[in-house]
Amino acid sequence: MTTPDPDASTAKVHPWIESRDPPKRSPLKPALIVGGMLLAAIVGIIAIVQINTMDGSDARDACREFVLDRIKSPATAEFSDERVIGIDPGPYTVAGNVDSENSFGALLRGTYSCTVRADGDRWVLESLIGP
Repeated sequence: MTTPDPDASTAKVHPWIESRDPPKRSPLKPALIVGGMLLAAIVGIIAIVQINTMDGSDARDACREFVLDRIKSPATAEFSDERVIGIDPGPYTVAGNVDSENSFGALLRGTYSCTVRADGDRWVLESLIGP
């Protein structure tokens, strides 16, 4: 006695089943899902890095604000020859010159050195020498 071949053309198929072949899947769908997940992960990592990164240029800006708080006429201040020393995560030391007017309107140059460190999303002044 021979066993019937289910793939043979004489095999009976239920009326509601069109064929015994599994449905064809698009090879593009899994690639799109994996690509979308990878893109979401990359965007998330970039967002986290940008939120938590406070670098030397941010330290320079923070030191400028601390210097501006100490001078007589902050609106006239112009910074020059600034140098930033430090490596992430800090502390950073910023040194440079600031030109600003005194109480009599005369333009004066002051030299400053400022050390700051990041504390979460703000900068903490450790030392400020000058102007």
